[in-house]
Amino acid sequence: MVRRPLRLFFAALVVALLLCFGCGKSGKPTMRDVSSSNKAPDIPLYPNAKVLERTFAPDGSFQVRLSTTAAREDIVNFYLDALHQLGWRQDAEVHGAEQLFVFRQGSKSIYLSILPTENSDQVNVVLTDKE
Repeated sequence: MVRRPLRLFFAALVVALLLCFGCGKSGKPTMRDVSSSNKAPDIPLYPNAKVLERTFAPDGSFQVRLSTTAAREDIVNFYLDALHQLGWRQDAEVHGAEQLFVFRQGSKSIYLSILPTENSDQVNVVLTDKE
């Protein structure tokens, strides 16, 4: 019985984190397309995943949304290994219908969200880089 409210809490947390990175002081989305002069951070992208969106926020954060038919376990293992090799340490992990991982390197953070889609053979991967 406790698991459902906990899952709803973490789902709300994931959504809040994602929305937070897209809002300026006015509360309205202010993200812009990656075609600006900003440089994307050096975050590995899951092989053969389709890039749905790359955006920068005025606060300096960067977000990329990917879509893939890969198994969640394969995605998680890829990022655990790839980010570890780049010097990132895993700081937090939340499981449920949505999975959230937090990686840290000094004052920088990467949020990895693996979200279900309406298509049961597909998941969205959201990577957010924040200093």
